[in-house]
Amino acid sequence: MTLRYSRFVTSVAALGLVANATLTGCDTTTSTSSTDSSSDQSSRLLDGDRPGGPPAEAYETFDMVWTLVDTRHFDPEHNGVDWDGIREIYRPRVSNVRTNAELRRLLRDMLDELGQTHFVIIPAEASPPPMDADVVSDHEGDAQGDADASEEDSEIEVETGTFGIRLAWLDDDVVVSRVHPGSEADAAGIRPGWMVERVEDIEPASRLAAFRKTALESGTPFAEYESIEVLNTLVQRPVGKTLRLQFRDGEDREVEHNLTSQAVLGERATFGLLPESPVVTETELLSEQELRSFGIEWDGNDAPRIARMKFNIWMFPILIPIAEAVDQYRDVDGFIIDLRENPGGIGGLAMGVAGHFLATDESLGDMKMRDTTMHFKVNPQRATPDGRLVDPFSGPVAIVVDRCSASTSEVFAAGLQQLGRAAVVGRPTAGAALPAHFARLPNEDAFMFAVADFIGPAGTSIEGTGVIPDIKVPIDRDLLLTEGDPDIAAATRWIVSELDDPTS
Repeated sequence: MTLRYSRFVTSVAALGLVANATLTGCDTTTSTSSTDSSSDQSSRLLDGDRPGGPPAEAYETFDMVWTLVDTRHFDPEHNGVDWDGIREIYRPRVSNVRTNAELRRLLRDMLDELGQTHFVIIPAEASPPPMDADVVSDHEGDAQGDADASEEDSEIEVETGTFGIRLAWLDDDVVVSRVHPGSEADAAGIRPGWMVERVEDIEPASRLAAFRKTALESGTPFAEYESIEVLNTLVQRPVGKTLRLQFRDGEDREVEHNLTSQAVLGERATFGLLPESPVVTETELLSEQELRSFGIEWDGNDAPRIARMKFNIWMFPILIPIAEAVDQYRDVDGFIIDLRENPGGIGGLAMGVAGHFLATDESLGDMKMRDTTMHFKVNPQRATPDGRLVDPFSGPVAIVVDRCSASTSEVFAAGLQQLGRAAVVGRPTAGAALPAHFARLPNEDAFMFAVADFIGPAGTSIEGTGVIPDIKVPIDRDLLLTEGDPDIAAATRWIVSELDDPTS
């Protein structure tokens, strides 16, 4: 498997673009901006003469993708890539494409030459259909058509459920980094800090070792993002399917569990040509038990009141629940905003959400396009959903991030961090923060393409570097076993320290 910048999507799991093929083998060639792509596996598939011809609209689709990048890329120099030369290399290969799946691979290889995120081909089956789309298959009763459809549909994981477990790399081993309360994994007694020995008959650490090594050697935060997402595809199954997992628990005993994938609850939403995703927003007070496990002490009944808010994607359904949660917990001592695993979404929502925590219309940064600049001005939220006048929350705010916090999550975290309004806690983010537009291609696939760079209030770009936390929290087994969630523990301790500091 190649580490693909162009495979960044708002929901990796929804599109299946971090391929399940990792279970059968990995091509660990790292994509670069070199114009020599002969070493890429999918490009080699298109070399030489093959019988038949390309799918209808293959050349038109290629030309539209190339032209949109040529004319709409925010950098007229295309990140230093000879884009005309790239066309000369890749367009002749269209003649050997035989399916839309192969065309997508060719286009992704070409887009990888840019070495940037947010250039993505979204299969037609994963994106909302055109308004006049005919839902009747053109291949009904056609054996070859069914075979082609099967090949293309294999790129998409439909109705993926959850076991409530999240995996992370711990050096060259694999560890449970989080267990969602109330999930199948939680009910089974699985806990953070358990080492993952097998997923079915696969030893994940050894099977993905080459892929992991390539990610680390690349030195880019987005490559590490992909290595984590690929790892977590091992624990993704359609709703209702079972999975056998073998662990070493906190006392290094071998433990085996069989889990059943559950549906992800939440309002389903989409935007533009993105696939539909469930939107989940959760806010609750940290319990006294959690506070004690984090080492927080207090006198009498005066336990710190700290609210933890988490949402999984930046889509419109988050707005009202966030407004209601901020209003409900307006008198708490501090807020933790958990953006771990949040891959982004609609960039403009960052301005409204930030307005719950900023009383002035400062800018989270600038979206710099080829010919113009858009300022991300914060919109202070001074009214509740039921119409009461209020002030934005003014207490300490900690934003928790990890390598899988990307795009709008990075814009939000970097903006509040650089404005001095929040502390960022956790691990560096994905470094994938290019604003993008969408287009429907002639073959009915969708194309997401970057049209701007994003520059934070400090005047620096997030793309390729990510947001660097103020308080770094490593993946550490002892901390996972003792604290359960070391990131939230560190954020909590920071908020309490701010409450104890009269100068803060």
